[in-house]
Amino acid sequence: MTKHHLNLLIDAGLLQRARDNGLVISKFLEVKLQEYFSFLNAVGSHPQKEGVGLSRFELESLAPKAKRMDQATLQAQG
Repeated sequence: MTKHHLNLLIDAGLLQRARDNGLVISKFLEVKLQEYFSFLNAVGSHPQKEGVGLSRFELESLAPKAKRMDQATLQAQG
């Protein structure tokens, strides 16, 4: 895979937080772009040429999915 240099403007505070957490910005961006295009292929649609990406694109949570409702939710519904 051929790689190309890219100049990117990013908020200084955000960049510092990324570095403090050991993130390599170029690799992170590359992974997220791959995830995004995999998402587009899965849903079978592509963003409009005018905008950048889907207007409501969000990654699915990595948290485990609840299998049943908690007690507070059951009481609120009942």
